[in-house]
Amino acid sequence: PHCPTYATHHNETESPRGRIALMQALLRDNLPLNEQLTQHLDSCLNCRACEAACPSGVKYGELIDGVRARQWAQEEQPNRGKIKLLEITASRKKLRYSAKLIRLTQLSGTYKLFSKGIEHLTKAPPDINTLLPEPLPARKNWADQYPAINEERGHVALFTGCIADICDQQTLRDAITLLTHTGFRVTIPAQQACCGALHHHAGDTAHSQPLAEANIDAFADESIEQIIHCATGCGAHLMEYNQQLNTPQADKFSLKVNEISGFLLKNGINNLKFKTLKTSVSVHLPCTQRNVLKQATIPFELLKLIPELKIEPLAGNHLCCGAAGSYMLEQPKMAQQLRQAKLDSLQRSQHSILVSSNIGCAMYLAAGLRQQGQAIEVIHPISLLTRQLIH
Repeated sequence: PHCPTYATHHNETESPRGRIALMQALLRDNLPLNEQLTQHLDSCLNCRACEAACPSGVKYGELIDGVRARQWAQEEQPNRGKIKLLEITASRKKLRYSAKLIRLTQLSGTYKLFSKGIEHLTKAPPDINTLLPEPLPARKNWADQYPAINEERGHVALFTGCIADICDQQTLRDAITLLTHTGFRVTIPAQQACCGALHHHAGDTAHSQPLAEANIDAFADESIEQIIHCATGCGAHLMEYNQQLNTPQADKFSLKVNEISGFLLKNGINNLKFKTLKTSVSVHLPCTQRNVLKQATIPFELLKLIPELKIEPLAGNHLCCGAAGSYMLEQPKMAQQLRQAKLDSLQRSQHSILVSSNIGCAMYLAAGLRQQGQAIEVIHPISLLTRQLIH
């Protein structure tokens, strides 16, 4: 019941136990890394629901990541679109240039023609274009620091990420608003990079390790008490840098990583006042929030601060939405099947707002809603609180 692919296919090789057996056979050279074996391994979402449920504490996430690193090294015909995606997200310069170009073509009405050309050149999956909002918001530069409102209680740094910095700066700015109003000075290190989760889970250690090292260096200021993130997918990876690098610097970094909602609940957000909101919201729980960060109750506790807001969990929260990093692009059939279950649940709820704490999930669900013509807003819980904040 915990594994989405096993629940769908009822095939032992599509279960965690079956995949572990396949991994063992591969590592012992009892099975070749052929197309059939690759498909069974690649169809894993790495949602880590099995890991959270396992009574023996098997670290499945580490196992599948390790095998994918071997797959990446041995792959004879790598996916050009996947390589290009990982290359662009690993470089802030390339990502920001690409975003500017996409926004320009969206505003000029040539985006569809432009995107078709990019798909042809890079072999990128066509679904990637449906994920982007139209138009992309204009990106604004960050200040180095944002002072605390009234008395300063502490100093934190904000991790902005790669995709969020392009597609969802609003959530990051809302995080700054709530952090400064609760008394924290916020630093945004200019040299920070992509978290590297996409690369690490793909087995691309040539990119993932330098990205981790760059972030550890960027946030090395000893006066920074906590490193705050707004995307649970990024945060789950940031807090495991110590497992990836196994250095004292990585240990120190990982211990400082904190998810924004949980941090605020422990640090004074209860003292702020929020306007009444007479509506109902569905709360989507990303796999990383539920299975890795172990924060399944946090969004509900946070949203209770808004008077008269009716909060309900999205039905089927125990299963992945299908986004799963780049899975939605590489395994679109399975991903869309999982997403459709979420969209159907949301339609039955008749709620006008869906709350999610991970940008990848939010973008994927929002794209599905747009395709179905459903006028449901997808928003981070932090942004909903900021909207209701009484300044």
